[in-house]
Amino acid sequence: MTETIKDINKTISLKIEELRKEKKLSQRQLAARAGISQAQISYILAAREGSTIKNYLNIARALDVSFFELMTTGARNCSNCGNLEKCNVLYSCPKNNFYKWSAGK
Repeated sequence: MTETIKDINKTISLKIEELRKEKKLSQRQLAARAGISQAQISYILAAREGSTIKNYLNIARALDVSFFELMTTGARNCSNCGNLEKCNVLYSCPKNNFYKWSAGK
């Protein structure tokens, strides 16, 4: 099954929410640190389509993590494929066929 952009956005939004709570930041504080509006943070956390790589980069900086870490689901069951391993949502998740060409696979 090919993952949709909505599935990928949901996975990324869950990671952002996890990191935001871990760092004890409100949505307003995260927005201020990222230089984007609180409404845009809400939009991203709701996993709506239309977020940009630039916003994800700004959010990663605001959370003090790398862009790759933001795109990595972590050492728990991947919400995209269910594997208990680190999967990069865009590139290395074995269930994600849509983006495999990007990683040269």
